[in-house]
Amino acid sequence: MEDASFPEGRGGKEISLGHVAPTVLDHLQRKVMRRGRRISHLSPKKRHTLRKSLKKLRYVASYLEALYPARAVKAYMKHCKELLQQLGKNNDTIVASTLALDLKKTHPDLAPIISAFISWNDRRHRQALRALSPAWKRLRRAPLFWHE
Repeated sequence: MEDASFPEGRGGKEISLGHVAPTVLDHLQRKVMRRGRRISHLSPKKRHTLRKSLKKLRYVASYLEALYPARAVKAYMKHCKELLQQLGKNNDTIVASTLALDLKKTHPDLAPIISAFISWNDRRHRQALRALSPAWKRLRRAPLFWHE
């Protein structure tokens, strides 16, 4: 795969995937780093945007992993996965609260159990928020396997 050549454009010059991969990964990494600044202060919408950008980075890195040493890729991907899990938990708690509040409006008879669920879910949300910063710091400090 790393030796395969592809036409670059009108000039007909050929380039390899191994040549282009670092540029693509750098672009996606910068986008994630920019969107994740001050992660604990981001709105739910901006955290979701960060999550989508991180997913793209992870998918591309996974696709290109054969070009790089497995150990370095695995270490980096572990940090991506950890942050994605925390962002996912965060998003899940927000969606669950929205759904529970809607249910409470349409089924007032369920108010006591929904209130208990919302309290429990709020604790989960706070835990997810607290876990974001450490996971973010680990990803931010992780060596970029495509530069090793």
